[in-house]
Amino acid sequence: MRQESSRPRGEKLTLNMLLLQCGKSTTIGLVERFYDPLSGIVTLDGVPLEDLNVASFRSHTALVSQEPTLYRGSVRFNVL
Repeated sequence: MRQESSRPRGEKLTLNMLLLQCGKSTTIGLVERFYDPLSGIVTLDGVPLEDLNVASFRSHTALVSQEPTLYRGSVRFNVL
């Protein structure tokens, strides 16, 4: 899979991975630098992620999981 796009430097990027069995966990693992690819490179603004300081990079990125969390009580109770 190779897809490139241009956007202004510093602009937020959101990845929506909706398809099942499309390597979502693998992609997140590569982007978050939990492991490095066996071949090829992953880049951000043209810079290989392996060239970035892992701690600094992770402090500037976030993963928002969409796993459902079930709470006790009503929706109103849990929102208020």
